[in-house]
Amino acid sequence: MFPVGDADHPVISTVHLSEEEAPMGKKSSKGRVKIQLECTTCRESEVPGVSRYPTTKNKKKTPGRIEFSKYCRFERKHTLHREVK
Repeated sequence: MFPVGDADHPVISTVHLSEEEAPMGKKSSKGRVKIQLECTTCRESEVPGVSRYPTTKNKKKTPGRIEFSKYCRFERKHTLHREVK
């Protein structure tokens, strides 16, 4: 039988997991960092708004800034997107 609490005395249990014992679906992100890819043509043009894509990258394998051709909804075409801080 599981412990049952009431509204005044809830049962709280904490489980401490190491990175190797992480639950399924949760990956360890030791070398990965979150970055933003920003449209280069939106910055230079008079179009209101800037297209941005959130993504992650492996900092060890790609120490420099990355560039991808992604779809810009403001320009309505594929443009060069560069990593910004």
